[in-house]
Amino acid sequence: MSHICKLLLLTATAILVACSTDEKERGIVTIDLAANVGTPDKGSLNDILELESLIHPELTDSSLLSYGPVHGIHGNRLYIQEDDDHLYTFDATNGKSMSAFSHKGSGPEDWNLLLFAYPAKNGDWVTYDLRGQKILRYTADGDFVGKYTARICNICPDGDGWAAPKEVPDGANQVIYLYDDNFNLTDSIPTHVTRRYMVSNNMEPTEGRASMLIYDTLYVVNDSHKFAPELAFTLGEYHCPYNTEADFDKLIAERHRFIWYEARVESDIVVVDYRLEKKNTMQIYDRNNGALLYSCTVNPEVTTGVAGFPYEINGKQYGITPMGVTAGGSFFFIITPDQFGEEEGNPAILRLRPRH
Repeated sequence: MSHICKLLLLTATAILVACSTDEKERGIVTIDLAANVGTPDKGSLNDILELESLIHPELTDSSLLSYGPVHGIHGNRLYIQEDDDHLYTFDATNGKSMSAFSHKGSGPEDWNLLLFAYPAKNGDWVTYDLRGQKILRYTADGDFVGKYTARICNICPDGDGWAAPKEVPDGANQVIYLYDDNFNLTDSIPTHVTRRYMVSNNMEPTEGRASMLIYDTLYVVNDSHKFAPELAFTLGEYHCPYNTEADFDKLIAERHRFIWYEARVESDIVVVDYRLEKKNTMQIYDRNNGALLYSCTVNPEVTTGVAGFPYEINGKQYGITPMGVTAGGSFFFIITPDQFGEEEGNPAILRLRPRH
């Protein structure tokens, strides 16, 4: 199962819906995805993103990756979460395997259903067990540190602490909890966002602050502890109209008609990737005015060779795919091992930084 499909299915039980009309009236930048569907390929990734590093994660008996989404970086450690089973760290300079572990189980130190895990300020792993309703903390090497009971949906780094959407009933307004690094509750932010059951409400870090992409608006917890709109997106006819649990089968059957997208923000650019009608599209927009800077669409079913987005490294072109969160001022992409002539191996991890 693909990473995108897995997230869609896993998050169908914890959902938000928002109307961004008022956000757009406040003057935040709007990115018109609908108007740019089907845009001919435009621009070059090399002109927008410069190479910071390329690592080949070491393959060992305990460190075999399938897609390698980066969940953070701390010092020389690169943090990777694979599904809800394993957490890995690799040396960000040479790819050497530093740790690989899983605590999936039913014990007090285990997780039962892990959606997202992130590194803490001291390099620990912090996770949230959705079924066990507990925050779990481990060292980077996997030793248990502690657990904290919490009725939340997931946990996300936020400045020097953490943020989490509170577990609230369907139809209620969402509340954002803020915690210090020891998971003491420091603030509670009420919002106008209504929780529904068929749109994801996962928080992810955006430039070091907790953020949430809700249908057509990216919200960020700002320095004033406000859950504020950062960007708006226009989806038009590609906006999925179903938002009730009873419509789940219909949603799955017609999911290829709608845009399910991810947006990663760093510096002055926004990287958006989505799948529509079985084609993969990546577009890059100017954060300041919403202008389209780059667009590329590939069809994995008909593409000969590598169905990634073209990026040139040392005179050779690779197909790269965005994967994971932004961290340390960089975007992360993967390159499949077959592009290096390897039948088996871990995907290479490409770290790219916006050109200025």
